[in-house]
Amino acid sequence: MKFYSGSLRFLIISVLALGLFFRFVNLDKKIYSYDETFTSLRISGYTEKEIAKQAFNGQEIHVSDLQKFQHPNIEKGVIDTVKGLAQEEPQLTPLYFVIARLWTGLFGGSVAVTRSLAAIISLLALPCAYWLCRELFESPLVGWMAVLLIAVSPLHILFAQESRMYSLWIVTTLLSGTCLLRAIKLNTRTSWVIYAITLALGLYSHLLTVLTAIGHGIYVILAEKFKFTKTTISYLLALFSGILLFSPWIFVLVTRTDQAEIRLAWANTRESFFFLVRSWSFQSSRLFLDLNVNRDSNPLFIFLISPTTILLLILVGYSIYFIYKKSFKLSWLFVIIAIFINPLIFITKDLLQGGILSTYIKYLTPSLLAMQIAVAYLLAKKITDVSVSSLVQKFWRSVTTVILLCGILSCSLSSQASNWWNKGEGDNKYNLQVAHIINQSVQPLVIGSGLTHNDKSFVGIMLSLSHLLEPQVRLRLTVEPKIPTIPNESGDIFIYRPPNSLLRKLKNKYELKPAWEGKDIWLWRLKK
Repeated sequence: MKFYSGSLRFLIISVLALGLFFRFVNLDKKIYSYDETFTSLRISGYTEKEIAKQAFNGQEIHVSDLQKFQHPNIEKGVIDTVKGLAQEEPQLTPLYFVIARLWTGLFGGSVAVTRSLAAIISLLALPCAYWLCRELFESPLVGWMAVLLIAVSPLHILFAQESRMYSLWIVTTLLSGTCLLRAIKLNTRTSWVIYAITLALGLYSHLLTVLTAIGHGIYVILAEKFKFTKTTISYLLALFSGILLFSPWIFVLVTRTDQAEIRLAWANTRESFFFLVRSWSFQSSRLFLDLNVNRDSNPLFIFLISPTTILLLILVGYSIYFIYKKSFKLSWLFVIIAIFINPLIFITKDLLQGGILSTYIKYLTPSLLAMQIAVAYLLAKKITDVSVSSLVQKFWRSVTTVILLCGILSCSLSSQASNWWNKGEGDNKYNLQVAHIINQSVQPLVIGSGLTHNDKSFVGIMLSLSHLLEPQVRLRLTVEPKIPTIPNESGDIFIYRPPNSLLRKLKNKYELKPAWEGKDIWLWRLKK
C-alpha cells in the first residue's frame, strides 16, 4: 500500500472535510419535522397536556407564544424533561434528551443549535467505526474505508442534521460492539465492566439496543461453541449488569405500556406486499445514494433509478458473501449477525401480523452500519489484492470512487433542499406551501382543532407548522371536541387541517374555499 499511500491520504482528508461540511451546512434550513418538535418539547420540560391547557384553549395567541414550548426555560429543568418522556413517550429512552436539554441550556434553543448537537455526536461515529474495524479485521485500511463511507453517507448526514437520538444510537452501537470484542479478547474484569456500561448507554440511547444485545449474545454463544466458558459467564454477568443499570427505565416502560402502545400505533398500519418490498429495496441503497425517493415520487423516476438501486443491492449482497468467504469466522459472524437481526425480526412481524416497522429505516440502523462495514471490507481488500491483475484493481478503485461520489452527490442535493423524504412525509409534507400562503396574507388568523393524544397529535402538528410561520401570525387553537370560535373581524382567516366534524359545521355557516390544494386540502380560506 506504500505506492498508494499518498493518494489515499489525500482521499481521506478530502472526504472527511466534505463529511464535516455536509453535517453542518444549512442546519436550520430544512423543515423542523414533527418528531423534532417533540425533541424541543421535551427540552422545554412541558408536556402536551400543559400545552393543551395553556395554548389550545380557544383564546387568541401568536406563534411566538406557541414557540415558548420549543425552547429551554427557567421554569423547567432536566428533571421535567425526563418526567415528560416518562409520562408521554416512555418508548423513547432519555439519554439524548437529557444531553440536548443541557446543550440548549448553554447555547440556546434555536433550530441550528438544537440540531448541531446531533451533528457533533455524529462525528464520534467516525473514530468508533475505525476502532470497531480494527478489532474485527486488524486492518487499518478497512477501518479507513468504513470511515470514508460513513463520512459522506447520505443517510448518516440526514441523521446528523436531525435533532433526534439516532446519531447517538449509532455511536453507542459501534462502541458497545467494539467493547464486546475487546472484552472477549482481553477477558478481564475491567473490560467486561466497560462493555456493561456501553451496553447500558446504548439502551438509554434507544430501546432497540435490546436487539443489539441479543445479537451480541448469539455471537458469544456461537463463538464459544455453545460451551459454558469463562467468556460466556462474563458476558452474562455484563449483560445482567447493563440491564440492571437500565432497570429504572424498564420500570417506566412497564408502568406506562399503554402510552407507549398509543405512540407506536402507526407501526400497525397495513400496506401492500409490493409497498413493503419496494421500501426494503431502497433501505440499504440509501446508505450510498439518496435522490429523495418517497411514496409520492413519480413512478417513472423510480423506474429510472431502479437499475442503480439494484446494483447497490448486488454490491451489498456480494460484500456479505465476500466477508463470509475471506475473513476469519469470528469476524464475519459478528458482522452477519448484526446485519440480519433487526430486519428478520421486523420483516417477520410485518408479514405475519401486519405493519410497517420493517420499512422504517431508522429502526434498522445497526443493520445498516454492519452493511457498511461489510462493503468497507470488500472494497479495502479488492483495491489492494495483489493476486489479481492491475485492471481488476483499477475496476474496484473505480467502484470505490463511484460510491463515494454517489454519497457526495446525494449530500450536495439534500444540503440545499428545504424538504427531504425524512422531513417532508406524513404530517410535514405540505407545511412549506401552507406556511408561505399564511405568511403572505393580510393580518392572518389560523383556526385549528384536533386531537391531543394520538399516534400523530395535533399539538405536534401545530408545533411543527409554527416553526415556519412568522411570529406575528395569530392562532386560535382547540382540542376536540371543543370548537374554536370565529371572530367577527377583518383580515384573512384560515382553517388548518380541520377534522371532518369541524369542516361540516363551518361549511353550514361560512363560505370555505381551498387556500392550497395538493393531494389533500390542508388549508381552507374562510369568507364571511
